[in-house]
Amino acid sequence: MMGPWTLISLSRLQSKPSYGIFDVPSDKIFTSNLSGIAYDDDDAGITISTLDCVDGEEVSEFGRECDLQIVLDSESTSEVIIELGFNDSSEAIFFPMNSTSNEFAFSTSNWSTPRNFSLKGLDDYEYERSLFGDEENSYKITPFGIVPSSISSSDSVYSAISSSSSIITLHNLDNEPFVFSIKQGGSFLPLAGEIQQMNLGMLSLLSWN
Repeated sequence: MMGPWTLISLSRLQSKPSYGIFDVPSDKIFTSNLSGIAYDDDDAGITISTLDCVDGEEVSEFGRECDLQIVLDSESTSEVIIELGFNDSSEAIFFPMNSTSNEFAFSTSNWSTPRNFSLKGLDDYEYERSLFGDEENSYKITPFGIVPSSISSSDSVYSAISSSSSIITLHNLDNEPFVFSIKQGGSFLPLAGEIQQMNLGMLSLLSWN
């Protein structure tokens, strides 16, 4: 192998280059800098993860809260401003501001620093599940998604992220009381109106031959 050798590094033309190291004989003289352009092949994306939540029942109509964090998947070439929202705004709100939207800004220097936020379940004051039939339990668990309502950036890769796809799916646990449908001989009785579904406390008053 020829030698001796001297290590030199490439000069950079862009703000985000990859640096190459070359072995060059010490008797060689360069009259100009070596240069190159590096292309970032990292996938642009947004990650939201739960921090302190009940798995599968992250929020509830009882008022249960859930702490989460959001972060970019890769460095952007400019500031990225993300406004988060819900695909169903009747299931949860951002807490404590009690808002259906929340905005986060990431720069080229803090893109990898997660930002924390919280959600709280909303109550629709409607009973949503019966104990009998194909239902497994009397409290309904309704899924909903957090979506990027808007993404603003001069980084064309990040600004092209779809605002219609959920970043994460969460669940809101119903809080209306246990409700039973009255049955006789294995079939639901054809009772009308509110009589067809009764509160658990009233069930003991009923008997059928």
